[in-house]
Amino acid sequence: IRAVATVDERELRTILAADRDERFELSGKALLFDDADVVVAKFTFDYVVDTVFPAPNDKDS
Repeated sequence: IRAVATVDERELRTILAADRDERFELSGKALLFDDADVVVAKFTFDYVVDTVFPAPNDKDS
């Protein structure tokens, strides 16, 4: 079985551009293929992404 999953590129760009802790919801789809490259299953999914940035280093202050 081979799985290919995709997410909306615009949603992904928004997440990658985040510059602070934030929660994002992202939708996607996945296709599963057998050895003959025939689709044997289709999925849609919702995913939650939390961006977490390290706290500023107080030692440098």
